[in-house]
Amino acid sequence: MNLRKILNDPDRYVEVRDDKIAQRLVVELGVIDQLAHPGPVSTPLVKLATLDTLKTHIVAAFRFVGHEKKKDNGYVVKFYPRSSFSLDQVDRAIHADMAGIQAAAPFVRRRFSTGEHLN
Repeated sequence: MNLRKILNDPDRYVEVRDDKIAQRLVVELGVIDQLAHPGPVSTPLVKLATLDTLKTHIVAAFRFVGHEKKKDNGYVVKFYPRSSFSLDQVDRAIHADMAGIQAAAPFVRRRFSTGEHLN
């Protein structure tokens, strides 16, 4: 799955859970630095960056770190189509996603909005 293909389908919700693909997308979207975490952590942590500068989608990029099992760490990227979701709706969806996770791992949130449109 590549970024162009996702953005060329403006009405489709896409969730990428494959760590390698999600990490590549995070780099392409330019939010990898917002999800960086210096050094090891003693407890699980979820980092979140939202990107609202794309014309077609609002993006929520998650990074899970500090879990004992390697498979529980990594990246997840969600593309919410603007045709179906407002920024407030995406915020509510993110909070709903985090409700179960937050008890086990606090999260750090950063909104990334430069005003530039990438597509």
